[in-house]
Amino acid sequence: MSLDDARLFIDRVRSDDDFSTRLSQTETIENRLRIARVEGFEFTIEEFENALVYYGGELMNPRLARLIHSDTG
Repeated sequence: MSLDDARLFIDRVRSDDDFSTRLSQTETIENRLRIARVEGFEFTIEEFENALVYYGGELMNPRLARLIHSDTG
């Protein structure tokens, strides 16, 4: 598990619309994290939140925070 992976995950979500859409269409947090792991990203929700702080909390993609914090996408 890694803060670096969480940052790379954020970069991927921000730059890859297909990946972002696939994650947002997944209904549960557990399944979103599973997709992230399959794609090579190992991080906890806490590491994800810390990665958001690294980016100043300002997101180019408003769906990003909901990917982890919402079961509705």
